[in-house]
Amino acid sequence: MNDYAVRALQKVYDKHEVTFVTSRPHGARGPTIEWLKKLLWTDYAPQVLVTPKQKEKALVAMQPEVIIEDKVETLESYEISVKELQLPACQLILVDRPYNRHLNPVGVARVRTSEEALRLVADEN
Repeated sequence: MNDYAVRALQKVYDKHEVTFVTSRPHGARGPTIEWLKKLLWTDYAPQVLVTPKQKEKALVAMQPEVIIEDKVETLESYEISVKELQLPACQLILVDRPYNRHLNPVGVARVRTSEEALRLVADEN
């Protein structure tokens, strides 16, 4: 992550309640927290939820205001659940990756980079 992305992430982190939800193998929570602490220049542990599968179920339970994601399937599954459960909608941001460029989900803002997503959330356009 470049310096600008780190600053944008810090700004988002300072203004919003942030939970990092990641699909990683069992045992990855500790190393992820340590990496984020170094990245955010903080001594306290950021909120991290590690789920090996079905990240959208964790997101539904959390009912976030914004989701930044690179997997279209996660966003689509989340949207279906939101409609079925009649939950409040949230801002969905898809970070462009080679494996999702052929997909164009409805109601999702596509950004080129994670930095652009963070600027969007931090209102730094």
